[in-house]
Amino acid sequence: MSFFLLGAHYKMSIKSPIGDRIYQARRSVKVTQLQLGASIGIDINHAGTRICSYELGRTEPKFYFVKKIASQLGFPVEFFYSETNEIALLLKGYYELSVKDRKKVSGLIEELAVIKNKKEN
Repeated sequence: MSFFLLGAHYKMSIKSPIGDRIYQARRSVKVTQLQLGASIGIDINHAGTRICSYELGRTEPKFYFVKKIASQLGFPVEFFYSETNEIALLLKGYYELSVKDRKKVSGLIEELAVIKNKKEN
């Protein structure tokens, strides 16, 4: 993170995780940039270049395209916005569970939070 002081104003620069997440997801399902771009409706002449630009962080895809990429690759949309690998992988794993198992995981998290709160008080 960097700050540039400009009088009373400042500009904050933070790298978005989306590009890295697109790269990770695409590589995990073994598709090329061209294949991914074409599969979400980008013109075949620009598909590979556009996905490359997203992955390198030169441009950021609109939410609509992130949803299309997520659906095409079989990842939850939230995966692409996660700042840490740990949380991104937890989200991916959670969405791979059945609804019944998701409820179990959610219940366990709630139980652990209650236990933690009791220890802190």
